[in-house]
Amino acid sequence: MKQLLELLGFLALVQGVAGGYEICVSIALVVLGIALFAAAASRKPG
Repeated sequence: MKQLLELLGFLALVQGVAGGYEICVSIALVVLGIALFAAAASRKPG
């Protein structure tokens, strides 16, 4: 599950930084990516 959260966070960050959408959507994707990384980091192994 941790790897899945990290993968989703990475993809959200890439999409947000790459743009191609309205600025508010890009910002939301970057924030989502950071939140997913934080959630993955807070999960206990196993």
